[in-house]
Amino acid sequence: MSTNINSGVNMPSNVSVLLDEEYGYRTWLWETGMTGEQLLDWWMRQTTMNDHFFDPSRSMPGKLKEVTPREPQKGEWTGHIHMDDDSFLTSPDGRNHTHAGHTCWADDGQ
Repeated sequence: MSTNINSGVNMPSNVSVLLDEEYGYRTWLWETGMTGEQLLDWWMRQTTMNDHFFDPSRSMPGKLKEVTPREPQKGEWTGHIHMDDDSFLTSPDGRNHTHAGHTCWADDGQ
């Protein structure tokens, strides 16, 4: 565990994320190899999720293992990966985080 200097809260040094791919297509357990702060920094710098869709185990940092779908446990990091308009990461405090290239699905460019 490491300590977040800003909050004094102990944070795991290897955050795991229960990651849903395309609304139930597959579920992954993502061992990120990062602290929560590092994970959020990496996620929010991504300009697109398209490179990670279909087989995130080939392009995302850390290790991903396909798992049987399950409900997330309280306090667990979760996420959804598919396209730029619907991919997000949810931290244990319930806040959703989008990536830099997030677009609104209703934005038709007009």
